[in-house]
Amino acid sequence: MQSLLRKNNHLLKNFTSKISEKHTSGLYRDMISCDSLKKKLIFCNILMIGIPLFITIFISMGAMYFFYRSYLDPVENLFQDKNELVYAQSLLYTSQDKLSNIDPSNRNSLQKNLQSLGRSMEDLGYHMRYTINMAPQYDTITEEDIRVARYLLGNRLHTGQHLTASRAGRSIIKLTWNSSHSVITILAVNSGQQRPHAMISLKHYFIAFMVVLFLLVFGSIAMVNTWLYRKVHKDLLIPMVQLSLATKAIREGDLSATVDYHNTDELGMVCDNFRAMQQYLRNSVEERVRNEENRRELFSGISHDLRTPLTSIRGYTEALLAGIASSPEKQKRYLNAIASRSKDLERLINDLSLYNRLAAHQLICHPEKVNFGSVVRQYAEEEMEYLSSKNMTVHFDIDDTLDVMLDEKEFRRVLFNLFTNTIKYREKDTSQVSVSIHKEGEEAVFSYHDDGPGVVPEKLPHIFEAFYRADASRTKTSEGSGLGLAVVAEIANAHNGRVEARNENGLTIRFCIPLPKGGSQ
Repeated sequence: MQSLLRKNNHLLKNFTSKISEKHTSGLYRDMISCDSLKKKLIFCNILMIGIPLFITIFISMGAMYFFYRSYLDPVENLFQDKNELVYAQSLLYTSQDKLSNIDPSNRNSLQKNLQSLGRSMEDLGYHMRYTINMAPQYDTITEEDIRVARYLLGNRLHTGQHLTASRAGRSIIKLTWNSSHSVITILAVNSGQQRPHAMISLKHYFIAFMVVLFLLVFGSIAMVNTWLYRKVHKDLLIPMVQLSLATKAIREGDLSATVDYHNTDELGMVCDNFRAMQQYLRNSVEERVRNEENRRELFSGISHDLRTPLTSIRGYTEALLAGIASSPEKQKRYLNAIASRSKDLERLINDLSLYNRLAAHQLICHPEKVNFGSVVRQYAEEEMEYLSSKNMTVHFDIDDTLDVMLDEKEFRRVLFNLFTNTIKYREKDTSQVSVSIHKEGEEAVFSYHDDGPGVVPEKLPHIFEAFYRADASRTKTSEGSGLGLAVVAEIANAHNGRVEARNENGLTIRFCIPLPKGGSQ
């Protein structure tokens, strides 16, 4: 057995290596010379991230440029226009009465109102100073603001009461009034260096929005690509690795490798075809092993069967040559024995020839329309002396009206094999056989039943396989070639029929063939 397995593995290696060298060597070299599929997938994922990211950055920069040119700059210019100065003036004049009515001793209320006014002025780009009797109460004025104020007002900065000046994007507003025996002064300066707070906030919001948008787009792309990579890794890379390893194992003679991928996509179809090929190779190896074992059993049985009649022929011949058979009756008996053993040899040779025909599926029948019952009765009459000598009794239940398309010569071989099997495998010296022919539907059924031990149920479906022998209760290996029932099945197939086997207080063989069109005559 081990040598046979090694032989089959060697044959499989040669087969797969030839196919690989002839059909896939170039493709395999190309796959080796290229980057791995994993690297290609990583590169594709980088492109999938990089290209949308580049497009997002390009669109964002374009949107920012358009926003600055189309919206922020005009608004900023609007704020830096003279209208800005007018608006700032009106804001201060409006706040003048409110601030004058606040008791200076109530510092919390005063500071709260000054801080609110200061924030409003900063939104317009102004720094502010609020003094009571020259004492600062609120002051955001810088040194640059003082230089701008002196540039715009000169000496009037300290003498004038209500002053307004604007030049080259710079402006100043000064209000002075008396309230409750106090001199109150508000100085507001826009040096042109600071932008309105509203503009700065708006730009910050816009930049923050673009950053958040960029992060959302980038994060979405990254998550989608990560998911895609994991899915591709699971659904593509892993099955490809399994296929590669399984293919390598098959090339080395191991047919047990598995590919666990069962999707309905193209790769799933490839894996299904691979498993089908793997199963085909496995079945081929198993069949090769089984056929080798069957051949060995066949040759062993045939050798024994050949040796037995040859020994008998040799013994009877030597007896005749030695003159032991002195009387004519004894000589005749010896000659009849030699003739009988020669007939056995002829049957064995015919079995060998038939085996070759079965193996090549060359068994061809030539059916003719005959009466089914007449064929069976005629054979029984011709072999009655032989059957009686084997202590076999045959009972008939035949419908003589059934005509069938039958190759009489091949069907006589069926009858011979059935009767011979009964004799070979019986456990007692006598046999009772029942033969019936009847119609079932559109078929003519020949039923053969003996009173032998039958066959183990789990082995019953295999008895029509070539070289198969059942268990020891029905086996005498030395007396059979294992072809008898396989021949019966093959002849039934050649007639477009079928055979069945049943255990019914013995073994029942049913030979079923279709009736000719028009039924029986």
